[in-house]
Amino acid sequence: MGIELNILADIALNIIFENVSLKYALERLDAVNVKVLLVVNSKEAFVAALTDGDVRRAILAGASLETPISRIANYNPIYLEKEDLHQARVYLEQITAVPVVDADKRISRVYVREA
Repeated sequence: MGIELNILADIALNIIFENVSLKYALERLDAVNVKVLLVVNSKEAFVAALTDGDVRRAILAGASLETPISRIANYNPIYLEKEDLHQARVYLEQITAVPVVDADKRISRVYVREA
Protein backbone atom coordinates (compact mmCIF):
# COMPACT_ATOMS: atom_id res chain seq x y z
CA MET A 1 0.00 0.00 0.00
CA GLY A 2 2.75 2.48 0.92
CA ILE A 3 2.47 6.06 2.00
CA GLU A 4 -0.56 8.08 1.03
CA LEU A 5 0.26 11.47 -0.46
CA ASN A 6 -1.29 14.86 0.02
CA ILE A 7 -0.44 18.01 -1.86
CA LEU A 8 0.44 21.00 0.31
CA ALA A 9 -2.42 23.41 -0.31
CA ASP A 10 -0.74 26.76 0.32
CA ILE A 11 2.90 26.39 -0.64
CA ALA A 12 3.63 30.08 -0.05
CA LEU A 13 3.34 29.67 3.73
CA ASN A 14 6.27 27.25 3.72
CA ILE A 15 8.55 29.24 1.41
CA ILE A 16 11.13 31.66 2.78
CA PHE A 17 14.07 33.51 1.28
CA GLU A 18 17.57 32.41 2.25
CA ASN A 19 18.56 35.82 3.63
CA VAL A 20 15.97 35.90 6.46
CA SER A 21 16.93 35.57 10.11
CA LEU A 22 16.62 32.54 12.32
CA LYS A 23 14.02 34.45 14.34
CA TYR A 24 11.84 34.92 11.25
CA ALA A 25 12.25 31.24 10.35
CA LEU A 26 11.19 30.19 13.85
CA GLU A 27 8.07 32.34 13.59
CA ARG A 28 7.21 30.76 10.23
CA LEU A 29 7.84 27.22 11.49
CA ASP A 30 5.50 27.94 14.38
CA ALA A 31 2.79 29.18 12.00
CA VAL A 32 2.74 26.32 9.45
CA ASN A 33 1.20 22.87 9.72
CA VAL A 34 3.95 21.08 7.78
CA LYS A 35 7.10 21.71 9.80
CA VAL A 36 9.56 22.28 7.00
CA LEU A 37 10.46 25.53 5.29
CA LEU A 38 11.47 25.56 1.64
CA VAL A 39 14.27 28.04 1.10
CA VAL A 40 14.53 29.99 -2.14
CA ASN A 41 17.12 32.42 -3.47
CA SER A 42 16.51 35.91 -4.87
CA LYS A 43 15.37 34.37 -8.18
CA GLU A 44 12.84 32.24 -6.24
CA ALA A 45 14.69 29.06 -7.13
CA PHE A 46 14.56 26.27 -4.53
CA VAL A 47 17.98 25.96 -2.91
CA ALA A 48 17.54 24.48 0.57
CA ALA A 49 15.23 23.14 3.26
CA LEU A 50 14.98 24.06 6.92
CA THR A 51 13.40 21.94 9.64
CA ASP A 52 12.98 22.41 13.36
CA GLY A 53 15.80 19.88 13.79
CA ASP A 54 18.14 22.13 11.77
CA VAL A 55 17.13 25.05 13.97
CA ARG A 56 17.71 23.11 17.21
CA ARG A 57 21.16 21.98 16.07
CA ALA A 58 22.08 25.55 15.08
CA ILE A 59 21.00 26.96 18.45
CA LEU A 60 22.96 24.27 20.27
CA ALA A 61 25.98 25.23 18.14
CA GLY A 62 25.65 28.88 19.20
CA ALA A 63 23.52 30.50 16.48
CA SER A 64 21.69 33.67 17.49
CA LEU A 65 18.23 34.81 16.47
CA GLU A 66 19.91 37.17 13.99
CA THR A 67 21.83 34.37 12.23
CA PRO A 68 20.79 34.18 8.56
CA ILE A 69 19.20 30.86 7.72
CA SER A 70 21.60 30.53 4.81
CA ARG A 71 24.16 29.47 7.45
CA ILE A 72 22.02 26.67 8.89
CA ALA A 73 19.69 25.41 6.15
CA ASN A 74 20.23 22.10 4.36
CA TYR A 75 21.58 22.98 0.91
CA ASN A 76 21.40 19.36 -0.24
CA PRO A 77 17.64 18.89 0.00
CA ILE A 78 15.64 16.10 -1.58
CA TYR A 79 13.33 17.21 -4.38
CA LEU A 80 11.84 16.01 -7.65
CA GLU A 81 12.43 17.53 -11.07
CA LYS A 82 9.26 15.96 -12.47
CA GLU A 83 6.05 14.45 -11.17
CA ASP A 84 6.92 10.98 -9.87
CA LEU A 85 4.43 9.67 -7.32
CA HIS A 86 6.36 6.48 -6.68
CA GLN A 87 9.59 8.36 -5.90
CA ALA A 88 7.68 10.89 -3.78
CA ARG A 89 6.29 8.03 -1.67
CA VAL A 90 9.78 6.58 -1.24
CA TYR A 91 11.16 9.93 -0.07
CA LEU A 92 8.21 10.55 2.25
CA GLU A 93 9.09 7.43 4.21
CA GLN A 94 12.06 9.43 5.52
CA ILE A 95 11.21 13.13 5.24
CA THR A 96 8.23 15.42 5.81
CA ALA A 97 7.79 17.07 2.41
CA VAL A 98 9.02 16.62 -1.16
CA PRO A 99 8.92 19.64 -3.46
CA VAL A 100 8.59 19.31 -7.21
CA VAL A 101 10.51 21.95 -9.15
CA ASP A 102 10.37 23.17 -12.74
CA ALA A 103 13.32 23.74 -15.08
CA ASP A 104 14.14 27.01 -13.26
CA LYS A 105 13.99 25.18 -9.89
CA ARG A 106 10.84 27.07 -8.90
CA ILE A 107 8.58 25.05 -6.66
CA SER A 108 5.43 23.95 -8.45
CA ARG A 109 4.01 21.44 -5.99
CA VAL A 110 4.87 19.95 -2.61
CA TYR A 111 3.95 16.41 -1.62
CA VAL A 112 3.44 15.64 2.06
CA ARG A 113 2.52 12.53 4.01
CA GLU A 114 -1.16 12.10 4.68
CA ALA A 115 -1.80 12.91 8.31
